[in-house]
Amino acid sequence: MRKIHISKVKNIESLEFEIPDPGVYVLTGANGSGKTTLLAALHRIGYRNAFADFFKTTPNETKLDFFGESSITYEVSDKKVVYNYGNTRWAPTPKSNSKLLKEFGFPDVKFIAADSNRIEATKDELKPTRIKAAEQNVIYDIVRILGSSKFKDLRYVNTKRGAGNRAYLLVKKHRNKNLYFSEKNFSLGELCILRLVTILKEISYQSMVLIDEIEMALHPKAQSALFNYLLRVAKDKKLTVIFSTHSSSLIKRASRNRILLLKDYGDGHIKCERNVYPAQALGDIAYDDEINPDFLFFVEDYRGKILLEQMISEYKTTMSHQIPPYFKVVPVGGFKDTIEFLTNSSQIFSDSVKRYAFLDKDVEDESIKEARENEKYKFLQKVKENRGKIKYLPCTPEQGIMEMIHEDEIWHCREINNMFENNVIDISQVLDEDEYISISSDKPRKKAKKQFEHLTSEIAKRTGLSIDDCEKKFALHYVSQTYKEKSSLCALFGPIFQAR
Repeated sequence: MRKIHISKVKNIESLEFEIPDPGVYVLTGANGSGKTTLLAALHRIGYRNAFADFFKTTPNETKLDFFGESSITYEVSDKKVVYNYGNTRWAPTPKSNSKLLKEFGFPDVKFIAADSNRIEATKDELKPTRIKAAEQNVIYDIVRILGSSKFKDLRYVNTKRGAGNRAYLLVKKHRNKNLYFSEKNFSLGELCILRLVTILKEISYQSMVLIDEIEMALHPKAQSALFNYLLRVAKDKKLTVIFSTHSSSLIKRASRNRILLLKDYGDGHIKCERNVYPAQALGDIAYDDEINPDFLFFVEDYRGKILLEQMISEYKTTMSHQIPPYFKVVPVGGFKDTIEFLTNSSQIFSDSVKRYAFLDKDVEDESIKEARENEKYKFLQKVKENRGKIKYLPCTPEQGIMEMIHEDEIWHCREINNMFENNVIDISQVLDEDEYISISSDKPRKKAKKQFEHLTSEIAKRTGLSIDDCEKKFALHYVSQTYKEKSSLCALFGPIFQAR
């Protein structure tokens, strides 16, 4: 028997979860019932940074994002290990059982979310000698799930050695020549399915797969095809697949013994109900009202997501005792893809879900101006159609952060250094090194991106934190300096969140 006990983590006062046998399971429940927290605990079985990625703390604060009383216990074969949060990390007790998670029997534990975290081929990699045809079984699965024949001639390049490093391409004939469209021209739903199919093709037998609401980017018909695909692969590879969702299409397709319903019996005491009817699960989550978040924000990339989330978090501090909005930020791709996705999102989401695009500042300053000068009427028409729904970030994330730091290196470096509590680092030292100084480009945005990637990578090496965590600290500092006066944040988000 393999169990997880969660105590005093976020909204959960207590939750006991027994890991099921291989198969496809639908994990559902009302908002705040603990689905994401449970997935994080499951992810930790195979990924040591899962807690750091999911349970965020606020630097130099003891009253914000408090996990001091939290514990997550793993139990297998009558042995236990308890993880408690200390000042900087989650530590196991007893230490002698720190390797107990390997006894859960999962060679791999993969987590898949609704984002565009994929690999893009570079210009140097797009050479005819390197481009290969995708395997027929991969093509078959993607075509069946997405219902699109355009993937019948799917190609790829290996960006480096090893599994999981493919960048996919689509071929289009033009005057008897092959033209290639890389992943940056794929939709969010297509990217999610590409990543899922690629991971499951390579995954070891008897592994665990955790999927977090990727149906958000899929049409109901594609959701149904995805579910059939998961059933087949899980059976073939003896996988344990747990899919968190609010989708009625998926809940209705699951048999009673495959539905995991998280139900709050008061004050955060959560129980995982099993063997429930689909209608019972739908009724319990108040499906008509809670199938989707109140607000969806589409951004161009993951760094835009990080920046916008920090901005909204800062805005929420002005909301006093109001109930904070339930929102999600979804990276889509380039700014044209983001506008296109916003335009077509009404086919996926109900009118109750308010949708906005937050584009990088350079789109407003340069791209739209260029479109007007070059009379690109089709693009401008889409911008006009979405007037009021297209907003702009205060900068292009990497460029804004690096320009801010270089305005007053001594002061900003000292302030950011202090955010890495319990880690003695000196960002100024990284900026003075030859490798950083030698970074150059005739394009300011490209240079800033290289600088930011180098800086956060070096800080991650020196602190032991993930690059994501480092980037979030830089974004937090940028927001705190840019919005010292909260009035501009209120002017931006007030009309959005208060209009409901």
